[in-house]
Amino acid sequence: MALSVRTDYPDDGTVVVVVEEAPETPCELRLRVPEWCEGATFRVRGAAPVDVSPGWATAVGPWSPGDRVELHLPLRPRVIEPDPRIDSVRGCLAVQHGPDVLCLEGIDLPAGWSLDDVAVDDPSSELREGMPARVSLRSRSALDAAWPYRPRVRGAAGRLIAGRATSSGEGAVSSSPGPYRETHLGPADPSGGAEDRVRVALRPYRGWGRRGRTTMRIWLPTS
Repeated sequence: MALSVRTDYPDDGTVVVVVEEAPETPCELRLRVPEWCEGATFRVRGAAPVDVSPGWATAVGPWSPGDRVELHLPLRPRVIEPDPRIDSVRGCLAVQHGPDVLCLEGIDLPAGWSLDDVAVDDPSSELREGMPARVSLRSRSALDAAWPYRPRVRGAAGRLIAGRATSSGEGAVSSSPGPYRETHLGPADPSGGAEDRVRVALRPYRGWGRRGRTTMRIWLPTS
């Protein structure tokens, strides 16, 4: 039995299998329906599509050259959560689209934003079928500004000095960027701005970096 397959999967959820050479005896043709897929349909030799559940979509011969089977897998974004026992991603979520794991690329963020400085609103209610999937992000810099503790700088005499360095040099900080920064917790200035929000597209991880060098993250913090 010889088959040809026509599909743009995973960019599109339609898979068409055409029989090119058929055996003389009947046989089964089975196509896999992934566990994550809901609402898949299966069409055999031009008949009306039938619903199929995750597992296998099965068609039985006899077959003739030119026979077609079509499997349609709806590709919808969906939210996934990590195992709560993994400390590094606790309080985060990720988004999948069909078989693709999506990521947030730094190149898609507004100027001045950092991947280390964003949090995502739960996108379950706003995700739609199709790509790109978009989520609402907020900058956490305003939240950090309102945090009741801020770094303090140790002065020349060993005293802790809050705020900017003085003109006398007491508490001055080197402007050269070193690999370590000494910080000391202390009360912060209570003033802080409002949160910034923006909707940003998530893209398949398999395509990361194709638009230029950039950072990315898959697990997005929710707070």
